[in-house]
Amino acid sequence: MVVGTAATPDQFGLVGGDFGVARYTSAGLPDPGFGTDGKVITNIAGRTDLGYAVAVQADGKIVVAGRVANTGGDNPDIGVVRYETDGTPDAGFGAAGIVRVVTPDTWDEVAEMAIQPDGNIVVTGRHQLLGETYRFMVARFDPLGNLDLSFGGTGIVTDAFSTDNDFAEGMALQADGKIIAVGQVGNLSGNPDFAIERFNTDGTLDMDFGTDGRLTVDFFGAPGVAYAVTVQADGKIVVAGAALNGVSTGVGLVRVLP
Repeated sequence: MVVGTAATPDQFGLVGGDFGVARYTSAGLPDPGFGTDGKVITNIAGRTDLGYAVAVQADGKIVVAGRVANTGGDNPDIGVVRYETDGTPDAGFGAAGIVRVVTPDTWDEVAEMAIQPDGNIVVTGRHQLLGETYRFMVARFDPLGNLDLSFGGTGIVTDAFSTDNDFAEGMALQADGKIIAVGQVGNLSGNPDFAIERFNTDGTLDMDFGTDGRLTVDFFGAPGVAYAVTVQADGKIVVAGAALNGVSTGVGLVRVLP
């Protein structure tokens, strides 16, 4: 499965984007059993729909999430689509397979997602209230596409490491259901650092992790951003991203005790 954005012109000839999903066979060829010639395009908000994350449920259904907007990108919303195994939208999810969480005057964007064993869908990314800086965002949906109100009271949790731009780029689920989100913590010097935080299953920060649930990692006193995280069988947490050392940017890798 590959997810991204399909460039699509509107009635005025302006090029926008829709969720683009493709499935390939194990030989690397488009799968004719998925959509049209292996591809599916889904319009959600009408103008700028950017697919950033994909996960496959245990039953084979495909969930795609990202950022959606009915303009060129101002104040986008969380967008989630679930497809049947053949690429048709799942009528039992949201409205005809589509969920859009409309949040006026805020920027909400999904960067990564995962499916819990109970079928709940967890997404993480960034949230920005108009006039403020970005914050970490984690949201959870039930298997029908409704926000799970047992998660943070509204289904959406935001958190800031600093007064500068903080946002999540990757996430992973632990075996105990806790959620790890990674990204960047901003600072006024312009040198962001790796940011890692862990949430309990109810959306609260796990106070047994780092300092009040948060951990920052500085590489060489220069910019660093975490993009991916995985959990080893022994519970140790491995985080990867980009880190600047002098004039060269390379892979930054850190392993954290659970």
